[in-house]
Amino acid sequence: MSLRNNDFGLFSAGTSGGGGGGSVVSVDAVSCTPVTLSVTGGPIGVAGTFCFCNLAPYSGQAVEVLGGGTCSTYRCCVGNLSAGNYSAALGGRCNCAAGNCSTVVGGFKNCAGLAGTICNWDFVGGGICNRAIGCYGSVVSGGYCNSASGYASTISGGYCNCATGNTSTISGGYCNTSSGIYAVISGGHNNIASGCHSFVGVGDCNCANCYQTLIVGGCNNNSCGDFGAIVGGLNNITNCCFSLIGNGCDNCANNNFSTIINGCKNEINGAYSTIGNGCENLVSGNFSNVSGGACNCINCDYSTISGGYYNSNSGYASGIVSGGCNCILGPWSGIVSGNRNCIGVCSYDSFIGGGNLNCIYGNDASCGSLSFIGGGGSNCICSQTSVIVGGSYNEIYGDESFIGGGCSNCTFGNCINTILSGTGGKTNC
Repeated sequence: MSLRNNDFGLFSAGTSGGGGGGSVVSVDAVSCTPVTLSVTGGPIGVAGTFCFCNLAPYSGQAVEVLGGGTCSTYRCCVGNLSAGNYSAALGGRCNCAAGNCSTVVGGFKNCAGLAGTICNWDFVGGGICNRAIGCYGSVVSGGYCNSASGYASTISGGYCNCATGNTSTISGGYCNTSSGIYAVISGGHNNIASGCHSFVGVGDCNCANCYQTLIVGGCNNNSCGDFGAIVGGLNNITNCCFSLIGNGCDNCANNNFSTIINGCKNEINGAYSTIGNGCENLVSGNFSNVSGGACNCINCDYSTISGGYYNSNSGYASGIVSGGCNCILGPWSGIVSGNRNCIGVCSYDSFIGGGNLNCIYGNDASCGSLSFIGGGGSNCICSQTSVIVGGSYNEIYGDESFIGGGCSNCTFGNCINTILSGTGGKTNC
């Protein structure tokens, strides 16, 4: 039995040791019953486990003694225990170093390692009711009721944090869980990093569920696709690989390589598509984009809506710049602005610059194609390669026809017709 005391030196039972003169009180490590011994510096032979404490002027100073494990050490008289081989419970109170080569430096009711298991080489620095039981160097530096149970897992501090993933890390915060391998949570509250190599920075109730997913902050965000990322915001979800949400609330990126920068209640279902900002925008086409606005919708690939409200683009590689309630159904077509303008499903390579209630449409694959309305109101083209520059209530039903402006002008037939302007003009062919 070896006993160490900074004031009286090292004593070994049955052997000579250093030390000094004076009286020493030994206290049974279990019952703490004091026994007075006389120590003059020579060898002593004392059976059993003793805790040596020096009297005045050094009264109240405890010492470290051998524990239950081979070459283990614990501080006596404070309820500490060192059951693992080469373990140490160096300070504090009611601490337990149960695993081999495990250490508790201080604090209260902390535990490093589990007796009779492979949970060894664990470390608790201090705090209250912390447990480092993950084997191979799991660490709890401090805090309250933290548990590091994954191999080589680490908790730096905080309250009720749990690191169950191997080599996972929690820096601080409250009720965070790092269950993925190599997962990291910096802080916050009720955050979960369950994906391998996943990361949650701060915030509340965020969840990084898949491989290499990242959530920087915010509240109630959920990153479910591999390599997905959410920077911040509220109630945002990424459901597929390589998707990104920057900020905002209630946004959802549901396909691979989809991106929502900001806004509210935006949704992407197409791959490689983007929503820049706005509210309740929907992109279902691949390689498509809504820059902003409200309640805009894209249903086809390679299409764009730059802004506005209630615009709908279902044309392949078509675009709406702005305005409200504009609609494109045909491919390779465009509407710059205006209100309730429409390009029909059989009308390809057509264009409406602006105005109100203008339309280009057809009943077969060719009608309305390659046609143009510059502006005005209630103008209509139902033919190929035709033009209405402006005006109102003008209509073209003949191919390769032209109306420059005016009101209520109309062309019919299959020949080249031209009305420069006027009111109520009509050309038949």
